[in-house]
Amino acid sequence: SRWGGAITAAKFLEKFVDEKIPFAHLDIAGPSLHHKLTNYTDKYHTGYGVRLIFDYLSKIL
Repeated sequence: SRWGGAITAAKFLEKFVDEKIPFAHLDIAGPSLHHKLTNYTDKYHTGYGVRLIFDYLSKIL
């Protein structure tokens, strides 16, 4: 189907990353959409998880 899923996207992107480089695909498209119940943003995408990952990586690197 046209909804390939996170693993399909990860396997596709993997083809463009050198084998020696650690690689992770984070599929945040679904939860990133604005939803009236969360009221996280006024409109458009929320960037769900981006702040969490950024803060975590900032602390360990």
